[in-house]
Amino acid sequence: MHCFGRRARSSARSCACRPGALRGRHADVIYLGIGSLGNQTPRFLHTYWDEVVLATGAQRVILVHWDDFFTGLDQPLRPMPYLLDRLDITMSRLLPLARRDGIDVVLPVTWQPSEPLIGLG
Repeated sequence: MHCFGRRARSSARSCACRPGALRGRHADVIYLGIGSLGNQTPRFLHTYWDEVVLATGAQRVILVHWDDFFTGLDQPLRPMPYLLDRLDITMSRLLPLARRDGIDVVLPVTWQPSEPLIGLG
């Protein structure tokens, strides 16, 4: 997870975020690693969302580490095979949380520049 904002920048390297680790930090945008979340329990995903996204007050979440790393970047991005992860399950659990909390969720486009802070208040 990588967080960017006007007041702070922080990063953590895995989905297992220590409770309270981001308390007091602010980020307008978070690059949120979601790899293997489809294999986790709904409670794990909800806790991860609360401890990272809600704790930082992010307005936008850009999802990363969901794609099949066995495929070259010269090919269109595709999810990991079902045996390794279930992106469909991750999204079916994550998107309702984003709607509930009024947070914009984005999947990045390969080789396209992005302006992650554009349109945020």
